[in-house]
Amino acid sequence: MSLYLSLTALSSLFSSYFGGYLLNFLTTPQMFIATSIFSLMTLVSGIIVTEKKDRVDKKKEAPRKPCELAKKNWGRVWQFLKLPFIYLPTIFIFLVVVAPGNEDAMFYFNTNILKFTADELAISNVLCSVANIAGVWAYRFFFKNTPFKKMIVLTTILFSIA
Repeated sequence: MSLYLSLTALSSLFSSYFGGYLLNFLTTPQMFIATSIFSLMTLVSGIIVTEKKDRVDKKKEAPRKPCELAKKNWGRVWQFLKLPFIYLPTIFIFLVVVAPGNEDAMFYFNTNILKFTADELAISNVLCSVANIAGVWAYRFFFKNTPFKKMIVLTTILFSIA
């Protein structure tokens, strides 16, 4: 999981840095189309690609067509999602993600009140991504064995004091 979060933060770091740079050459709609295509490519590759098993099978399977692999993988995903201990947390996480956040308000505040330029916003996003990566790696290497409840209580107390 920490590898996934690290890669997500790293991709956010690259998109923050290179996104502002590419806006010098592309229009906003072109950037939107490019990022949409990248997301679509990630989705399609996740459906088509199958993971290899660790153990060696006695019989070899013939290579399958991408459509057959996609159908088989969607069937596996559907079986997995029907499990109650999977779909209940998934619904919760989905509701948390689709709930409005503070990004729009902060963007308005940073651009209209504080008058940040595009470069300053890009630097801010890069610093946030670096801090995100540092937090994930700090957890992975230093706090992995610390009980989660204890970590939440201590960080809450420390941030209220600061």
